[in-house]
Amino acid sequence: MRRVMQLALAAGVLALVASPVVAQGPRGGFRPSPLMLLGQKSVQEELKLSADQTQKIQAALEKQMESFQGLRDLGDDERGKKLQEMAKENEKFVADNLKPEQAKRLHQIALQQQGGRAMADEKVAKELNLTDDQKTKIKDILEDTGNQVRELFQNGFSEETRTKIRELNNAATEKVLGILTADQKTKWKEMTGEPFKGEIRFGPPGGGNRK
Repeated sequence: MRRVMQLALAAGVLALVASPVVAQGPRGGFRPSPLMLLGQKSVQEELKLSADQTQKIQAALEKQMESFQGLRDLGDDERGKKLQEMAKENEKFVADNLKPEQAKRLHQIALQQQGGRAMADEKVAKELNLTDDQKTKIKDILEDTGNQVRELFQNGFSEETRTKIRELNNAATEKVLGILTADQKTKWKEMTGEPFKGEIRFGPPGGGNRK
């Protein structure tokens, strides 16, 4: 089971990183999907998932792995549409298979993993009541970070590269948070909940990209 999940996550990361839609867009780089997070043992333990739930996650990851394999061969527009379709499928999977409290905590963990990149999402921006000026500044920060991250990924998944990417993303999040008002920062803390202390690793089996 773990091997299958690792392979699915590896395929997903490589496909997403290769996609300009994700890697170069305003989101500033790779963002783990809910299903990818559910494939992490630390997240499964945090959510206290049942055996039946983890089995369904395994099946969903296997299905998604097959979808990921064809992304590299698609054009940018087609790839973008396919990623959007997969995102909707992930949301439906969460709604259909997790309890409300589990889904809420998963969303909090996802926001924590995304950091400042999450604020490029229209839903998050609306919830934080970001101004147009704030959105523009955040977009610039994330695009600059995304370009730097994509350049680093050209060197593969070495430990040095992973460390630099982590540092870039952390720095970007700090810059983005610095743009928020006091009330928005308070709201962000409410949205992200208690800090998640588990380990998250993405990347090729045996390697991974610790977030």
